[in-house]
Amino acid sequence: MCAPEPDDPQDAVVANQYKSDIKRFEATARQWVQEYALEDPEAMKVKQLMEMGFDEAKVRAALD
Repeated sequence: MCAPEPDDPQDAVVANQYKSDIKRFEATARQWVQEYALEDPEAMKVKQLMEMGFDEAKVRAALD
């Protein structure tokens, strides 16, 4: 994150966005941080399991 390498990328789509539309790249990065990096890890586990079709009460009971 501190030293991006858009000319030798791990993800060509992200590198292209970085090079062609830095504002959109930064907005996407902020969104991803909000969605994936700042959420409570316990809440993330519950959310992921619920998205797989499990009942919230049963998920919470199993995690306890």
